[in-house]
Amino acid sequence: MLFDPETGWIRRIRLGRHEVVRAIFGAVRDQHWDTVQPRISMLEQRIESDNFQIAFKAVCQSGDVHFEWIGKLTGDKNGAVRFDFDGLAQSKFLKNRIGLCLLHPIAECAGKPCRVKHTDGSETQSNFPTHISPHQPFKDISMIGHAIAPGIDAEVTFEGDVFEMEDQRNWTDASFKTYSTPLEMPFPVKMRRGEKVNQCIQIKIHGDASVLSVQSADAKKIELDTSMASKPVALRVGLGLATPIFLHDEAAIERLRAIGMNHLCMPVYPSRRDWKEQVLMSSQLCAEFGTKLHLAVHLGGRAGEEFRAFVEYLKAENVPVTLVQIFNETQATTDPSFFEQAKSIMEHVGLEVPLAAGTDANFAELNRNPDCVIEDAVPCYSVNPQVHAFDDMSLMETLEVQSSTVESAWKLFGRPAVVSPVTLKPRFNPNAIGKDKPAGTGELPSKVDLRQSSLFTAAWTVGSFANLLTHPQVHSVTFFETIGSQGIMEHASGSQYPSIFKSIPGGVFPVYHVFRDLAGYSEVSLVDVEEAGEMSCLLLSQGEQQRVLMANLTSETKEIDIQLECLCVSVRVLEPDTVQQAMAEPDVFQASSEEFVIPNGVLNLLLPPYAVVTVDLLTIE
Repeated sequence: MLFDPETGWIRRIRLGRHEVVRAIFGAVRDQHWDTVQPRISMLEQRIESDNFQIAFKAVCQSGDVHFEWIGKLTGDKNGAVRFDFDGLAQSKFLKNRIGLCLLHPIAECAGKPCRVKHTDGSETQSNFPTHISPHQPFKDISMIGHAIAPGIDAEVTFEGDVFEMEDQRNWTDASFKTYSTPLEMPFPVKMRRGEKVNQCIQIKIHGDASVLSVQSADAKKIELDTSMASKPVALRVGLGLATPIFLHDEAAIERLRAIGMNHLCMPVYPSRRDWKEQVLMSSQLCAEFGTKLHLAVHLGGRAGEEFRAFVEYLKAENVPVTLVQIFNETQATTDPSFFEQAKSIMEHVGLEVPLAAGTDANFAELNRNPDCVIEDAVPCYSVNPQVHAFDDMSLMETLEVQSSTVESAWKLFGRPAVVSPVTLKPRFNPNAIGKDKPAGTGELPSKVDLRQSSLFTAAWTVGSFANLLTHPQVHSVTFFETIGSQGIMEHASGSQYPSIFKSIPGGVFPVYHVFRDLAGYSEVSLVDVEEAGEMSCLLLSQGEQQRVLMANLTSETKEIDIQLECLCVSVRVLEPDTVQQAMAEPDVFQASSEEFVIPNGVLNLLLPPYAVVTVDLLTIE
């Protein structure tokens, strides 16, 4: 297993290569369901060959919240692992949840049998959900057990509170989370200074584990074969259009033109000023690029009047919009009764454009309110990897379940879904009480992540491409924004937050090159990777022309052998040694590929952490 001294998490608890538990950790959630990040200091660390003991102190402070707890981790020679949480409130504040959480992995558990013991001693035989469960699959849990292999079970017990489970794939977390304090209990709850929270989670293995092959789960060479790629699907990827549009200077426009996107998507608020000008400018920009235009219209208190004005303007100005997403500013999901009214307005004006309905928030809102998508609407929802956890490893783990949201949406509606937008951080908190707290002086807005301009985000985006763009049940996917701290390149004037968000004025972010590498290709296939949590690989095609795009999703160097259906390749690697040039001189970097002859058709590469490699398959003349 792994212990993370930065977060206090214990992760990837395995028996050989069999993952038993994804993670155990302590969490403090405030009245808005925001997680208060802990400051960890180590107290003890003793690791022997057949036992261990680790202790640390976690200090959680934010606003009125001040809560401190001691975490004690122990493991004995029989393989039992125990996590104790002993906490004390240092101030009075409102909380929604405080205590331990345990994550079961999706790949090993989804659809598999389990047994659940309840606090009254009764036991239920059931299965982990196959498709994403909108509500808690299990409640009142004191123990949950599941098979690791025939005759070998893992048993997890919970003490100190009443626990229940939620399907975290609703928020693209790759786990089933068992947590304390049932949601049916009233919240928020007042914590008084001096109030204690004591909990414990313990894992035991039953059965003869010696019959398992427990070979090391350490790093090994990754082998890929492009001849085993999935059936190609049309590339339907676009970018969110940052507003105001005049911020796009000529250099930015040229760089966007070089990408050749399927569409640009812009939010429209008809209750606000200048929306007409922004819509007109966006349509002109798309016409210049030869790109489709999607508009996400957010309606206020006078929804009918606002939507009629919006549609009449589109008709009068002949705006070539190809998709309209309908949202209500004060509701988490589209009002189905208003959607019928919207269709009637469109018909009356004589505008024929596909309409999408659903949510501008997480898949959870769509999954819990499927009636918001009526029969002939295109379902839509957004994706971000940071609802519950914020470290690099957790963000990479979310990639494996992005496709689960598409499959569950198909099961709900039987129609391809619009995934828009995909962002690195939540753009707002749909569960917040009142308005989101504005950023203070010297702080980044909550929707901005420092990693937006990093190599990490380029690798993460390749992983997201692999799970969304290759899925045949996707209508279209929109990522990030065109420019700025939530975009793929920087403003000519530089960062909006120069003391915190470091970037090159007028430069691009590493993720720009991930989109640039799609240019000129119309179809995409998924190349199967056994170690999907470590590497993502795509095969792009346009007629006989083919390109491989892959990324190392880990913080470790990985060796790969990739079998290609050619004997000559052109290779370009976006990595720590080349990333500065890639950001400052994107065109020079794009032209920096090197050609290699590979007589046996196998290309061997050593990829540094979060490296992205582009391989063009060439014909020897």
